[in-house]
Amino acid sequence: YIPCSETPPTYTLLDVPPLYADRRDALIQREMGARLSTGDLLVFTHDDHFPDFAAASIPDPVDWDILVPKRINRATGKELPNGKDEDYMGGHTLIMTREAWVRVPWLAVLPERCWDLFLTKLWRGAGLRIKWTDDLTSLDLEANENDG
Repeated sequence: YIPCSETPPTYTLLDVPPLYADRRDALIQREMGARLSTGDLLVFTHDDHFPDFAAASIPDPVDWDILVPKRINRATGKELPNGKDEDYMGGHTLIMTREAWVRVPWLAVLPERCWDLFLTKLWRGAGLRIKWTDDLTSLDLEANENDG
């Protein structure tokens, strides 16, 4: 068991009803959240993941436009795939600059089911830099004991 290191900050809940009842809805939800946000850095996570880092620990985007944290099984502490080994951006948790989102919005790939693969190609085609880091972690809250 890995405890979450901090209490999430205050947030605004934006209810975006599902259209597809599958993971494509996450793209719509992320798009709406990005449109209503005001920050220069945007943090996105699946509903079963917890970004286990403070906003202040996110490095300045000097050599990245999209930053993908290490993904950890909360139950076992084992590292899980985040796309790094397959050279694509795993969508579990990521940080992106607002400029990256403006250049390639989340809805650029609807209605693709494997949107993380398609978005990686679009981001790279737009010249965006994807970086994986072990300095930040995201906890998978629903991974079972056999995962990882």
